Amino acid sequence: YVDRIYDFAEYPNINDLYYVTELLITDYSSNYYEYALMKKPVLFFTYDREKYELIRGVHRSVKKYAPGKVCDTFEEMMEALYKKDFEVEKIQKFVEDNFSEYDGCACDRIIDQIILKK
Repeated sequence: YVDRIYDFAEYPNINDLYYVTELLITDYSSNYYEYALMKKPVLFFTYDREKYELIRGVHRSVKKYAPGKVCDTFEEMMEALYKKDFEVEKIQKFVEDNFSEYDGCACDRIIDQIILKK
C-alpha cells in the first residue's frame, strides 16, 4: 500500500472514491461509516486523539469502537501500512452493530410508503 498512496483531500465527492480505493485512511470523519459497508480496510490516523476526545468530545471512544486499526503516531500508521495490519476483523462487528437493518432497499421502501402509499 505504501507505494500507492494518493491524496484525495481536494476531490469534490468522496463517495466516488470508495469504489476505486482499497483502503481508507481517515481521522474522525464520519466517512468510515459508509466505507465500512464495503467491508474494505479502514486505518485511523488520530495523532491528536486524546486532545480531540477531551476538547471536542466524541460519541464513542475512537480507540474502542473504530472499525479498524487506530494509530496515534505517524510511525504506527506507516508500520500498519507496511505490515498490512488494519484489524479488518473489527469491520464486520461494526457493520452488524450499526447497520443491522441495512438491506440496500431503503429507496424502494420510501417510494412504496410516500409515493405509492403502500
